[in-house]
Amino acid sequence: MITPHGPDPVFYGIRGENMDALLHATKILKTDEKLAGHLIFKSNQGTGDHLENEFDVT
Repeated sequence: MITPHGPDPVFYGIRGENMDALLHATKILKTDEKLAGHLIFKSNQGTGDHLENEFDVT
């Protein structure tokens, strides 16, 4: 699943760890839409980095 469900300007999203692989993936995906371009974001999503701190909710 790479397509968003909301009414936003994002056509699809690809997650990965290697920028060259991400760029290659954009070239092999076929679409009838004329896309304006692409953006690559660096984030900690999928790394577990956000789970470093424990919270006591009691």
